[in-house]
Amino acid sequence: MEDFVAGAIGGASGLLIGHPMEVMKVQLQVTNAGDTSVAAKAMLSRGVWQGLFRGMSVPMASFTAVNAVFFGVYGQTLALLSSLRPDSRYGNVALAGMAGGMAQLPLTAPLDLIKTAMQAQLSRVSNAADAFHRGPASCAMAIIKRDGPAGLTRGFALTFARDVPSYGLYMLLYDWLSERIVHVTGETAGSLLGGGIAGLVSWLSVLPIDTVKSNLQAEAGTGSMRRSGLSVAKRILAEQGTAGLYRGGLIVAVRSFPVNAVTFFVWSRTLSLLREEQQHF
Repeated sequence: MEDFVAGAIGGASGLLIGHPMEVMKVQLQVTNAGDTSVAAKAMLSRGVWQGLFRGMSVPMASFTAVNAVFFGVYGQTLALLSSLRPDSRYGNVALAGMAGGMAQLPLTAPLDLIKTAMQAQLSRVSNAADAFHRGPASCAMAIIKRDGPAGLTRGFALTFARDVPSYGLYMLLYDWLSERIVHVTGETAGSLLGGGIAGLVSWLSVLPIDTVKSNLQAEAGTGSMRRSGLSVAKRILAEQGTAGLYRGGLIVAVRSFPVNAVTFFVWSRTLSLLREEQQHF
């Protein structure tokens, strides 16, 4: 149980830091404006809440559950694999990370769709009052009305392709890096640096998939023609070249390090405290 609780607290901590940059990343991915400062000004013109924290109610309400599932399944799977294959530490860590990434998909995929659709609409309206998705519930209902319940699965395959391998890499890098950094800088720096680097590398490794996914999901519920991930990728390449698949990469880099540094630090500290408390009973 402590794996689930620590994951929920760690994930929520990281979300508070990274959400404004996540909104900006989506803006850059789904529009042709490549200037980060322009995107930032557009967001701020709508106010702090409607701009920087647009769509945050969806991940904030659910992020505790998503991270509880991921870290909980990761911890339980790692314990099982370690008992079956005690000599395959890093392989076990990677597989456990992939298992955690797969387990959180039923929650993440529809929530990511709603969040992306809400954030992307900022590029289509002049002010928040004109938004056609007034909140998460209205966004979900618009998608269901237009495309049926299956509309909430839009981009699921791309979310799977993004999350499962990247979470395996995520946990593998954290385990490998933090172990080595701890010996040089101490436990706190090891957790922060290991988590930050692991998040940065794993996110950048799947950024093209995330860009295609964001573009596919941005039109959910708007009545636009349904496209496949492949057709979206071809359109991006035709209009923007390979660089288009890495749009928002700077924001990802700036966001990933502090968010994942905090997430792993809070997760590891909380997990240690909970296990210490359990030993007293």
